[in-house]
Parts: sequence; C-alpha cells; structure tokens
Amino acid sequence: GGRWAGSPGDLGGGMAAMCDAGGASAPGWGPGDRGGGLDGVDVKNKLNTALQKVAGRSLAKNEVEITAEQDPSGAWTAQVVCPTLLSAAYQSAFSFATRKQAEHAAALAALEAEHPDVARECWRERESGVKGDGKGKKRKHGDTSQEGPKTRFNNAIQILMDRNCQKGDIVYETQGDEGGPYVATVCAPGYDADQQWQGAPAADQKQAERNAAEAALAALEEVVAPLAAEKEAKKARLLEEKRAKQEDRRDGAPDDELAAAEIPGGLV
Repeated sequence: GGRWAGSPGDLGGGMAAMCDAGGASAPGWGPGDRGGGLDGVDVKNKLNTALQKVAGRSLAKNEVEITAEQDPSGAWTAQVVCPTLLSAAYQSAFSFATRKQAEHAAALAALEAEHPDVARECWRERESGVKGDGKGKKRKHGDTSQEGPKTRFNNAIQILMDRNCQKGDIVYETQGDEGGPYVATVCAPGYDADQQWQGAPAADQKQAERNAAEAALAALEEVVAPLAAEKEAKKARLLEEKRAKQEDRRDGAPDDELAAAEIPGGLV
C-alpha cells in the first residue's frame, strides 16, 4: 500500500482525472468509481487542511495514512486512517482504475462523514469547474463521479435489481432530536427486504442519510462491482457492434446481411 501524510504541499497536484473509470476497473463509472470522483479537485489536500484546522496545528508525519491495495484484476481500493482526528477508518466505496483515484475517493468518504461542509465545498468546486467557466471537462457517458452517495446507492440497487428503482425500493429512516446527532438506516426492499445498513452519526438528517448510503455502498461493493463491470462491458460491446454496422453500411456491405441485421429476429 501507499502512505499519504504531511502538509498540503506534500500532496502534489490535483486530480487530473479522478473517475474516468470505475467498476472493477471498468470504463466509465459504475459503482466502482462509486467513492466519489471529483475531477480537478485535490480531495486529499482538502481533508488534510480540514484536519489541521480541527487540530489547530500542522499534522505530524504519517499522522494521516492512506493505504491502497490492488486486486488481481488491476482495480484499486484505498483506506484513510487518522486515529487522532478521525473517529473511524474510511474506505473508497468501490474499486478504481488507478491508485490515485482510490486514494482521493477514500479521502472524500472521510470528508462526507466527518466534515460534510468541506465535502460540499469539493462538490461545488467541481460543479463550478464544469458549468462555471466552461473550461472543465464534460462528464463522460456512464460517469457518476459527480453524484452523491444517495444517488450512487440508487444506481447500485438498480444494477442489483436489473431495473429502474420505483417508489418503495429504497427506504431511509432517521432518528435524532433537533440539534442532532442524527443516525440513519437505509434498506432496499426492492432488492433484499431483510438487509439494512446504518451510517455514522451526523449533525443533520440529510448527512445522516448520506452516511447510511455510504455504509450500504461499502457493504455491497463486492456484489455490485462485478455486475457493474459486466454491464459496462456489455454496453461497450453493443456500442461497438452498432458502430461496426454503420461502417459496413458506409463501406457497402452485402444487402442481405444488412437487411437481416435490421429485421427483428434477424442476424445480430
């Protein structure tokens, strides 16, 4: 694994392309880029700065540690730990194509759980990069890296059910008094009515629900990631087949073959 610690200046440049790929190393983002990709935002630096503010001092060497692991397929996951300033260890909810993407995703998970205001700042910064001056990168087809944990959990459940979510397929329940803390659980009766996931306590109901979604994503990673990769591969294959047929038409492919491809039940 690798370590990250020290001052913001130690972290190097921002994220050039945090989530151009996801799933279990699948292209685009299925749940695998699912941890939160913020193109152009240095999330590790944001976390480092937030923790320094809480501590009121510079962080000690290796006080914050991010470890990354690569599985046999080449996909990366990461975990961030800071026993002195974080209440828990936080993982990238899914696998990524690169180690850097996974490390930033783990940092984002920590921010969303314990410093939601900084996490929202990251999302706003990303959004302004895309819509503000027009210089940001356009979101790629299938890239959910700009989506919050509730949306990513919704996408994950749709993959598991192999259909779009309907009312009642996902249910959040939150407990807590005004002023917090709030604790939320989420279940997905449309997928498995017997399972539910509880998130970390939060200062408000919305963040509590996001924390519950993150917990569910982490628990379902091993199930969802392969399905997401398979789905993305199938979409890529169908797109390639469509492009090949278009090329055949332009190149004057045999009429009987083209006709069969266009007739329901014909050659595919």
